[in-house]
Amino acid sequence: MSFFPKDPVKIKARIKSYENALKKEFKTHGFYDDGYGKRYLLGPLYVLLRDYKGAIKHFEWFETTFSDDIGEPYQYLCWILSLYKTGNLEKAKKKIYETMFMNLYLIPFVLGIDQPNLPIWHGTNLAEKLYALECPKELIKLWDTEARKFLNEVWFNPETEKIRNQYTSLLKDLNKEDDRDTRGSILNKIRELKNRSN
Repeated sequence: MSFFPKDPVKIKARIKSYENALKKEFKTHGFYDDGYGKRYLLGPLYVLLRDYKGAIKHFEWFETTFSDDIGEPYQYLCWILSLYKTGNLEKAKKKIYETMFMNLYLIPFVLGIDQPNLPIWHGTNLAEKLYALECPKELIKLWDTEARKFLNEVWFNPETEKIRNQYTSLLKDLNKEDDRDTRGSILNKIRELKNRSN
């Protein structure tokens, strides 16, 4: 079963429904009580319509409104594609890094690369291989030849590979470490790596 309708009319109706529900939540509570995760689904819905400008507008709203939200990997995958399709390649590259930091398996899955299950610390289910493999097919299909080429070039760029190897190494260390202070030190290094890469 898919997260998303296939009919463009139904996709537009879903977008309107989610946006209205979020507005109502804010009007009622003074904050967003989005337990369902509508904020993560709106961007992909716009992208399914190939409305990349609409998607960017939503993602900018998300970034401003939920500045401390860690986001969701499928959402970020669509964010990368929207930035690429609207010509913002530098920001698309940064979003590739941010997606990689969320899930090391998702981009290889989009590129058709078999990424073995890594002996790393997976902080949440969002970081696990299974989560990447369950990415809705309709989101994968949005990646045409040119977009995949861009994704592939960034993924295998020496700079990206260096950052990815450092990140993977730190997660492996974290997976083996039980000492609280040492784990804290590793987590600080991970934060520093993410900050340097953005």
